[in-house]
Amino acid sequence: MLDPALNAMKESPIFCGLDESDLDELVASGRRSIVSPGTCLIHEGEPGQSLLVILSGEVEVVRDTGGSEASLARFGPGSFVGEMALIDNAPRSATVRALTDAEVLEITRDQFDRLLDESPDACRNLLRTILRRLKSTEAMMVNQEKLAGLGRISAGLAHELNNPASAVSRFADQLNQSIRAWESATAELLANEDREYVERFLLNRLNEDARGTEQGRSAIEQLDLEDELARYLEAVGIESPWDAATSLATAGWTPSDLNELESTTSSAGFVPALAWLSADASIRITLEELRTSAERLSEIVRSVKGYAHMDRAPRERLDVNRGLRDTLTMLRYRMKTIELELDLSEELPEIEGYPGELNQVWTNLLVNAIDAMDNTGRLSVQTSHEDGEILVRITDSGIGIPEDLRNRLFEPFFTTKDVGVGTGLGLHISHNIVADHHGGRIKVESRPGRTEFTVCLPVEGLDTNTAPNSADDKRP
Repeated sequence: MLDPALNAMKESPIFCGLDESDLDELVASGRRSIVSPGTCLIHEGEPGQSLLVILSGEVEVVRDTGGSEASLARFGPGSFVGEMALIDNAPRSATVRALTDAEVLEITRDQFDRLLDESPDACRNLLRTILRRLKSTEAMMVNQEKLAGLGRISAGLAHELNNPASAVSRFADQLNQSIRAWESATAELLANEDREYVERFLLNRLNEDARGTEQGRSAIEQLDLEDELARYLEAVGIESPWDAATSLATAGWTPSDLNELESTTSSAGFVPALAWLSADASIRITLEELRTSAERLSEIVRSVKGYAHMDRAPRERLDVNRGLRDTLTMLRYRMKTIELELDLSEELPEIEGYPGELNQVWTNLLVNAIDAMDNTGRLSVQTSHEDGEILVRITDSGIGIPEDLRNRLFEPFFTTKDVGVGTGLGLHISHNIVADHHGGRIKVESRPGRTEFTVCLPVEGLDTNTAPNSADDKRP
């Protein structure tokens, strides 16, 4: 009776050309095992010492994308897995797990090398299969990388929006309280018997431009002024003198101003006038805080629109500096403990290209720099115009990249980060965007304490007749 393993092997693209005797020998020399669902056959990151042939059942190939798993493929009888690490003598780039009861055949490195030496057909079929898998896996992981990038940006965006949005809510409540206090103070003023004084006071105050300034005082000077005002207000009988002092000091009032006011005010009207001034100052200050928070929200929305490149054509004239600023805004939440040096040349010409794609490049390079510094250190972003090119230099004070790894930085799936931390596609995608879609190049210089990525973009760009466009699938 024919061994079921031989039937499975005959269905495999790299073994189908072997004689039955050679197949018999390969099956006999390999190690066969039966596994249950959920069994991990290959662990991502471990050394690759063997090839697995699926004799029966089904397995799934998954990759850790940092907190979640991306399913790359499923394979059944006759399929093989683990060939890339074996050929490249590199750690496993993915995990293989049994989905059902399965039987697998493990072929060692020596057996695999002997197979390739003795069977040219096996070599050709193996190469064809690997190329097909690489294209499929890369396309899938490129999409995963984009989604992961969107996730990172979304998390930062939520954080950035939360602060001004919370401030707007807080200041709206504060404004409501200030208006109530102002209404109460106004009613008390209007009840004053000195009608002439009240009318003159209100007209002067309402016609006066809002002070709304701390007049360049330092924090210590401001605290001293608040303390002096609080003592003054407490002495004349103002309720909550410290709160009133903070509002009056921020609005620019000083004790000498209040003394001058007191000299022209009836004794019965002075305290209501101070309460009215305090409420008026609080309203003006709160409105200014609301305006500042609203502007911050508008700034973030403008940056999001510029970063995502909404409502615009895929390829157009673009401002590199604007793209960098928008990207830095999106990543501000990651740079709270980083010293940022920004030196963007005002003499940069516009170039023609894909703004959304270049923003993806800036994101990848900046995130890598931040990670290399472990979220603390010095980050420099510089632009210049030299010899018909725009140069974007992103420099970090991180641990550096070993010299023997620099030539592999732009390979797909290659990463210097821990397993599950990076997909190994960020720099690969960035290189494709810069080189293939914009006719540029990326240079790397690194030593411990200083790594610099330089993106060189030609001002003239690519011929639009040969560059990828939105109508094809060439762009990742």
